[in-house]
Amino acid sequence: DGDALILTKPLGVGAILAAHQQGHPLATGHLRQRVIEVMAQSNGIAADIFDQYGALPMTDVTGFGLARHALSLIASLGDGTHSLDIHLDDLPVLPSARRLIAEQTVSSLHHANRLAAPVVSSRDDDGILYDPQTGGGLLAIIPKAKAKSCVKALLEGGLEAAMIGHVVKDGRAEIRVS
Repeated sequence: DGDALILTKPLGVGAILAAHQQGHPLATGHLRQRVIEVMAQSNGIAADIFDQYGALPMTDVTGFGLARHALSLIASLGDGTHSLDIHLDDLPVLPSARRLIAEQTVSSLHHANRLAAPVVSSRDDDGILYDPQTGGGLLAIIPKAKAKSCVKALLEGGLEAAMIGHVVKDGRAEIRVS
């Protein structure tokens, strides 16, 4: 209860790639190059750092999107009594990705991901949770006392990382977004 949820790499790859495929003017040049850099970055360094900080469950974020992978993390805790509280404003997101999703410029997997991973959300702008990632980052649960220093180590290692929420032992086994 209270352990931190940390995400490496920004989200939005699926929306930007879909926009590029559709010829959307936002998904060209520097943004397209940025997406390629994110996809090409290895998760090896992040996994090693997480291991040093006592990572509990960890998964990569792939085509199933953040919400589905978050559900698999709480399922891996085994007892069905833990939920995840995710803070939408703390998510690392590629430039223009939220705008593209708001315009419904999304990957073909986006809607299936939303159906497969229901979340309790107080927000109407939570579409980034369902964006499929290619070469996405890692999502890990880190002991609360070590979370800030873990994020610092990830950043010092040249990685992007953010504390995006926490574990709550509440008997509900759900993902909540605020």
